Amino acid sequence: CTERGLMRLSERNFVPSMLNAEHGLDAEFLVSAFSVNKEALWLSSTQGLYLLKPGHTISHFSTEDGLQSDNLMFNAMAQDSRHLYLGSDAGLELVNPRQLRENLEKKLYYQPKPLISNVLFEQKRVARSLLQPLTGLDVPPGVSRIEFLFSSFDFNAPQRSKYRYKLQGYDADWQQLNSGHVATYTNLPPGNYQLHMRASNSRGQFGDHTSTLTVNVFPHWWQHRMVQGLAFISALCLLSWFVWQRMARINQHNRQLEAAVTARTAELQHSLQQLKTAYDELQQLDLLKDQFISTVSHELRTPLTAISGALQLVLSGALAADKDKMQQLLNIANSNSKRLTLLINDLLDLEKLAANKMTIELTAQPLHPIVQRAVDENSTYGLEQQVSLHYQHDPSVSTGIALVNEHRLLQVLANLLSNAIKFSPAGGDVTILLQREGDIARISIIDQGPGIPEEFQPRLFQRFAQASSGNTRQHGGTGLGLALSRELMHAMHGDISFDSVPGEGSSFHLTLPLQT
Repeated sequence: CTERGLMRLSERNFVPSMLNAEHGLDAEFLVSAFSVNKEALWLSSTQGLYLLKPGHTISHFSTEDGLQSDNLMFNAMAQDSRHLYLGSDAGLELVNPRQLRENLEKKLYYQPKPLISNVLFEQKRVARSLLQPLTGLDVPPGVSRIEFLFSSFDFNAPQRSKYRYKLQGYDADWQQLNSGHVATYTNLPPGNYQLHMRASNSRGQFGDHTSTLTVNVFPHWWQHRMVQGLAFISALCLLSWFVWQRMARINQHNRQLEAAVTARTAELQHSLQQLKTAYDELQQLDLLKDQFISTVSHELRTPLTAISGALQLVLSGALAADKDKMQQLLNIANSNSKRLTLLINDLLDLEKLAANKMTIELTAQPLHPIVQRAVDENSTYGLEQQVSLHYQHDPSVSTGIALVNEHRLLQVLANLLSNAIKFSPAGGDVTILLQREGDIARISIIDQGPGIPEEFQPRLFQRFAQASSGNTRQHGGTGLGLALSRELMHAMHGDISFDSVPGEGSSFHLTLPLQT
């Protein structure tokens, strides 16, 4: 006994086979088997009692036959000379096997008369038969769903009746309804069919009576042979017209080729003009290269000169008695060496980023502590320049998590804060804002400086870009900070932008996606 039916094992070759719903054994879970004699096998299940006889004939007994419950217990079955004892969730069941078999024999050979009682098109009744069977049915074009309702003249437990049907010309084999009495077909092709139907008695025995219904499915107008023939002729004429049109277009295309040659000549002349423009651009790039070399040479020479001069004075011994002056010169040398190191590091970082050779490890961490640290580290420089730093943050983003590299983000913030302090007037303020815009964190640095000239704004993020040589020399700088900052922000999947009105200060914005 299994959860899927009864398993039989052959004594000769030990090959297993199953008896299940296909053979009339509808129970999903068999719990016990008991052999009264060699002619019968009793099976208890969670859906009642079954009797298996030679020839695999199966009969089902349930509460409709007198059982108190269909849910029989596991391995709770016994027999004496007159009764079969079964345990169920309702108590002890007493069954008289002889009486059950006699009742079974009386009803075994009763063959109910089947009847196709109703036909529905699109869930609307179109044909009905009460006593006389339907013999013919015409299905008009456009009907996509046909339902056939079956009946059986068996008034002994009619709910146990089962139906088999086959639409000859459409179904390859017989179909069986184990529950319900409605057979449904959808989108039947046009043609002539015959629907055959048989019904079983209350014991699941199918009789020899067959109810037959002739079904004629009519085609749409466009499915008739004459219409299809006319459509084929029309398609052939259309194809001939298309070929003629195609030949006319080819001739027209040949005429257009001559005009295309002239147009192509003009395009070549335009290409030559573009080449000349590209050559001029190369010349401009060459000029930029020279400016680059000049700028780098200046930015390298200035700190080297300061370092060399300070060290020469210290080594000459002229300041041996003035230790404060000597310490001041050493501080100047140390400061310029750091400036030189930052310049070289910026150049190397830019080249690595441009060549995709820099590895930046990103980790998920809150932004508020990083921004606070950048403000704290640059506050001393602000005090030296008499500029105050004011940091404000949105509480909703103070704990926001972003995928960043803390060292590189601090480097970007240091570049922007130092620029804001450097270009702010004495006594001015620099405002730092940390805000949230949906799933984006926005860091804004707002200064009160002179702003960025409009003609220089498109070149702001280029390498060694300087608004004016006088302004550069006054405030210092190499023009690498903003270019490097943009590359670093892109490497952290973020971006950098700015707003500036000449004479009214500048605002730089960093955006980073927040982790959800």
